[in-house]
Amino acid sequence: MQLSQVLGKRMAWHGFCKSLEVLPPTAPLSLGSWGPGGRNGNVLSKESKANLVKAVDSKVEWKGGLPSITTERIHLRISERSDIDSEVAFYRENQSHLGPWFPETSLAQMNRAKMEQFVPEFRKRAMHDQGYRFQLSLRTTPKIYSGVVSLSRIQRGPEQSCILGYGIAKMLEGQGYMSEAVRAVIQFAFDDLDLHRIEAGYAPNNMRSAGLLKSCGFEVEGLQKGLLLINGMWVDHWVASLLNPNWLGRGRIQRR
Repeated sequence: MQLSQVLGKRMAWHGFCKSLEVLPPTAPLSLGSWGPGGRNGNVLSKESKANLVKAVDSKVEWKGGLPSITTERIHLRISERSDIDSEVAFYRENQSHLGPWFPETSLAQMNRAKMEQFVPEFRKRAMHDQGYRFQLSLRTTPKIYSGVVSLSRIQRGPEQSCILGYGIAKMLEGQGYMSEAVRAVIQFAFDDLDLHRIEAGYAPNNMRSAGLLKSCGFEVEGLQKGLLLINGMWVDHWVASLLNPNWLGRGRIQRR
């Protein structure tokens, strides 16, 4: 498979948070999260939409054209070559956790040889505002790859949109880390990248991811039939979106 083909794929999951982008900045996994209740049951209340306003305290820094985001408990940055071993270990240790949401062909690419190719591409895409694949690490263990949050398929011009992906190690689920990271990246997408629309997709039975997106104010738009081949079956995915209420039309800014 050509690198360009891998970069163009979209994947989804959430046992690992089910929604993230794994391979190249546009490839990973996105698992949205809206449960099997159907479209009407997924429309958010005003209270749910207001949750996005309850933003996390975060600091965005740019160095060498690449952003990093720090919150109270986590640090998000674009991976370097020195992170490859930790990332490969992450996917190996969480393979059964990711399996229900991640195409087998994608998991097979999570090895050192492939990551040696992908990491420079991740960094290049971030520098050129084409995609941002953030490595999630706890501030207490900054060298350990513990998850990922990505903004892929960034479209400028009349669209001003991107696709959100995210995932976290099984041992860290249920502690609010994923919510903290996703909210911080949404703020980055809206405030620093000035994007107008964020899209996320997730399997109907991915309740954990569904709850996360709902708490961040996403609304379901519809169902994509047979979107991904996972464990030998074509899996449907709900598509949800979030709009930037303060879009300015100025494009990306690099805060100093």
